[in-house]
Amino acid sequence: MTRPKGGAGAVTDCNPTVRCIESRKEEGPSIASYHFTARMVRRKEKRIVTQVAAYKFADRIECARTGEAFDYRNNERVMWTGINGPAFAPAWVQYRSVLWNAVELAETRKDAQLACE
Repeated sequence: MTRPKGGAGAVTDCNPTVRCIESRKEEGPSIASYHFTARMVRRKEKRIVTQVAAYKFADRIECARTGEAFDYRNNERVMWTGINGPAFAPAWVQYRSVLWNAVELAETRKDAQLACE
């Protein structure tokens, strides 16, 4: 989106992740707009879903398919993690390592899309 700088409706950068649009009034506050992007974890891109899960949730997960262990417990950016499953889900779903290894082993195709991040 290209708009002229300054004036009504001009787009300005507030920070790296949120873009602000100046209000139509000359003296009014800026309004933040939200942007969300989801990426697929694809095996053909040589990505391992257990590694992505360990990083996102600041946990240690060992991949049953490759035998690698991924430890991101020192990641201080993660404040809280949890798994919310339906009441009828099996108990193993509540264990992150077991859950993501099941996803990794269930998909056998080389072009599998394993998760969305």
